Amino acid sequence: MSTLSGSVTLGEAVSVSGQAEGFAAGVTGGGSSEPQYTSNINKSSLLITATWYTAALKALEVASNKTIISVGESGVIKGKGLSFTNGASNIIIQNIQIDHITTARTGRQHHIFGFQTNTRVTLSNNYIDGDTPYSTGCDRYTYWIFKIEGFDDQITLQNNYIYKTSGRSPALSSSTLLHTVNNIWYLNNGHALEGGNTIIRDYNSRLFDTPDLSTADDCECALSRTCEVNILTGSGSLTSYTNTSFFSDFSDLTIAPATSASKAEKNVPNNAGISKL
Repeated sequence: MSTLSGSVTLGEAVSVSGQAEGFAAGVTGGGSSEPQYTSNINKSSLLITATWYTAALKALEVASNKTIISVGESGVIKGKGLSFTNGASNIIIQNIQIDHITTARTGRQHHIFGFQTNTRVTLSNNYIDGDTPYSTGCDRYTYWIFKIEGFDDQITLQNNYIYKTSGRSPALSSSTLLHTVNNIWYLNNGHALEGGNTIIRDYNSRLFDTPDLSTADDCECALSRTCEVNILTGSGSLTSYTNTSFFSDFSDLTIAPATSASKAEKNVPNNAGISKL
């Protein structure tokens, strides 16, 4: 048995901080619904407790039009994950759009997107802590962080700090449109990206394929902003990609803004994760 607990001073505002950028722009979650919180564990135990098998055989299902927010550093879900299935949509998970959360000590796969299509998804400002005693290589590095395999997925990864991983961070398959903006991969002792030649991607302001400055005009036309040049350190040489035909796939989608890679390198590790709102 695990207990999920937290305290809120009566009258204290509990609301979403900021707005989703990228493909999930416009998500409202629970909107103006009255927050459900507790001041007395004896009267409101159903709101803050849950029981499950130690092995976590099933995830906690989250239905549509929901907002889940923790207060401060008290919002910890231990031994269990959240699941959004059966067409669930318009969900905000914040400080425990999926924004400002910290995931840690998993055996594998911090975030999984299944075979069905997952659209208008943004994972932002999250701390993906790969330091784990349960690593497949017995080296405390998590293998396989993001499993992304839906058909025609549309996913934005923005301002995430991805720490101590050994591969598949992410692993892509099918025809995913993945837009990675201002993410930091640090202490990766394996391969950060896995996927085939059919994967569509635009790695802005980060590590993988550094855009040439001459492509700025193409970015401005497709994304309504210039592409920032990536920073890559401690890696072998990478193939230079010059095909920009995938830009058309960004039509009618909301594009996340980007800062310079040097600013992201300084700011993202200090602002990602729980209690950093």
